[in-house]
Amino acid sequence: QTVLQGWAMASPLPLVVFLDEIDSLEDQTLISILRQLRAGYPNRPQGFPHSVGLIGMRDVRDYKVKSGGSERLNTSSPFNIKAESLTLSNFSFTD
Repeated sequence: QTVLQGWAMASPLPLVVFLDEIDSLEDQTLISILRQLRAGYPNRPQGFPHSVGLIGMRDVRDYKVKSGGSERLNTSSPFNIKAESLTLSNFSFTD
């Protein structure tokens, strides 16, 4: 969280961060990242990234904890500030 805060404060423009393959993180690593994003959210845009894009094969709320924990992060998730989620299907040849 401190690194993102410093980066956002040093940036002359609002900072936008994309985290690719976020769904490849497991268990407490994923939860830790989401908690840090949630903790910094109220400080944006000057003290934290203005926007964060989490990119993966599935919606991060549908992440299944492999250690036998909850099947869904649900509303008790540390990351319940999602604005929008979209799915891109396979591209056609013309795309």
